[in-house]
Amino acid sequence: MPMSPRYQLIAALAAAVAIAPFTTAPITAPATALASDAIEKDSFAKAVLSANKFEIDSSKRVLEKSASDDVKTFAEQMIADHTKTGEQLWNVTSRQGDMPKAASADDEPPAVDLSSKDAAALKLLEGKDGAEFQAANIDAQDKAHREAVDLFRAYASHSDDEALAAFASKTLPVLEMQLDHITESLQAIECRLATDS
Repeated sequence: MPMSPRYQLIAALAAAVAIAPFTTAPITAPATALASDAIEKDSFAKAVLSANKFEIDSSKRVLEKSASDDVKTFAEQMIADHTKTGEQLWNVTSRQGDMPKAASADDEPPAVDLSSKDAAALKLLEGKDGAEFQAANIDAQDKAHREAVDLFRAYASHSDDEALAAFASKTLPVLEMQLDHITESLQAIECRLATDS
């Protein structure tokens, strides 16, 4: 079955992820309507934990399915960044008594269940291979990071929980950098495809 032009573009992006330079300049995309609404602490924490698990699990699939060392390196960085984010969130919330203490002696964060949306996105990825997998993964990463940036930006500015707002503010630049990298790579591919046609 031939891939749609969008998936062809995303597949090309997946191949080019390694050549786009990382940047620490934050993106300037406007926040969604979430920014005008207060977000409850529990909703924020559950969304972040699920999103981190999705990012880690989907990046592990990249390590299994990608042939590109550069794409695998980016996946490893995603795993490290999102594992750290999940641990930091757990540390903040467990100190406040909002998260259950883990049963292990190592005091590891407890297991997290994916939201139905994140579970569906991961299931979609698991059914794909090759260029189709890479295209679907880049699309999923783009959507997930846009949502995460909006969520963290909104929570950082509209939270009544000082510790979690500080966590959101501290984590936001990492998410913006990841999204900026994905966006720059996509733009580079679009330019290349436009000049090739």
